Amino acid sequence: MTIKEIEEQLRVTRANVRFYEKEGLLFPRRNPLNGYREYSEEDVEILRKIIFFRGLDVPIEKIRFYMEGKLGLHEILREQICRAQEKQEAAVQAQGLCERLLEQEEPD
Repeated sequence: MTIKEIEEQLRVTRANVRFYEKEGLLFPRRNPLNGYREYSEEDVEILRKIIFFRGLDVPIEKIRFYMEGKLGLHEILREQICRAQEKQEAAVQAQGLCERLLEQEEPD
């Protein structure tokens, strides 16, 4: 599969694919005749996982540890739940602050 086909199938940019290669998360083989990258079904599945994790804001380093078998899926997901709860609490606090400030202001 070509990088163009990867872009179309997974809706990911070629720049992202190359970034994941540069980061050591993806290793497509090169066609010896023209040097172009050729992506296997295994590469596609790896990219799907990367896209899933990135959608959850999992850092690249954590994805690398997962791919290397140093970190399990449950551990990553538990960490993301904690991060999401922290963000939610911060958002609630920010909302409360905004509401208090609005109450203090006189209407125009």
